[in-house]
Amino acid sequence: MSEEGDEPFTYEKRVICVHSTKDAIKVTPVDPHKPIPFWVPQECVHDDSDVFEKGGEGKLVVKVSWAEKQGWV
Repeated sequence: MSEEGDEPFTYEKRVICVHSTKDAIKVTPVDPHKPIPFWVPQECVHDDSDVFEKGGEGKLVVKVSWAEKQGWV
């Protein structure tokens, strides 16, 4: 059973992971109008995500508690 706040939240755009460390991934939205990269802590990336490491591309799924802190929810 997951804890409250661990539920999945899918980011609205596909992303490409351009850098990764043991602590975080840096992703860039696949969006010609706003391709601004941002960091996501590894601990906040949900298991349902397509993107975990450099070179990964697809849907970014994060924990809803982190998405709320970003103002996405």
